[in-house]
Amino acid sequence: MKEKNKLFIPYVITLIGTIMMILLLVLPFTTATDEYAERLDRFADTEVYKGLSLTCADVKNVSLVDYARIYVAVGENFWKNEYAGWIYAGLIAAICLFSLIAVIKAIRKKPIGIIISTIFTVITVAIFNWDLSARHVVQNENYVWGVAHYCYYIIPIIIIVGSIWLFIKKRQLNKDISNSPLQS
Repeated sequence: MKEKNKLFIPYVITLIGTIMMILLLVLPFTTATDEYAERLDRFADTEVYKGLSLTCADVKNVSLVDYARIYVAVGENFWKNEYAGWIYAGLIAAICLFSLIAVIKAIRKKPIGIIISTIFTVITVAIFNWDLSARHVVQNENYVWGVAHYCYYIIPIIIIVGSIWLFIKKRQLNKDISNSPLQS
């Protein structure tokens, strides 16, 4: 039993980190600049897009979940293609899926699976970031990167370090068990 406790700290690090990646979906990915936030406050109760229950106050801080909702709602009008918005929603769903797989792998103490799914999450986030930057949605006079954007690069480093630690500890544990006099 004492041997299993050697896995506790790296297990907790990877599990908490992977859960945090899922929580990042609802934290601000982009944030309105101070000047733009003041303008949004003046029209706080005004609906941003018809049929989408987002007001100006809601778009001061936009999460990935909000982006998915917005892109699906405005896809046809903005890109002149009803499916374009679903591509972005799919990209965000992929971020959610890879993060969820990382949580499942963390629960099951599978460090290689955690690392792979975390890397896929980061790659998918990077693609979305590139698109937002290329279209000048962010880093302009209206929006800057929010806390979730930065955390999607910090938290995966912690997860990967914890996964490597978990991998090493599991190998040591397996080696100790196989060298145990009881195994002979």
